[in-house]
Amino acid sequence: MTKIRIVLIYLQEIVLKHNPFPYHTVTERRH
Repeated sequence: MTKIRIVLIYLQEIVLKHNPFPYHTVTERRH
């Protein structure tokens, strides 16, 4: 279970690094 958690965190960091804008700004644009 711990390995899965580490992988999820690793993938999350990659997505944030590739994402030019913060996630909250994208959601604000939708509203």
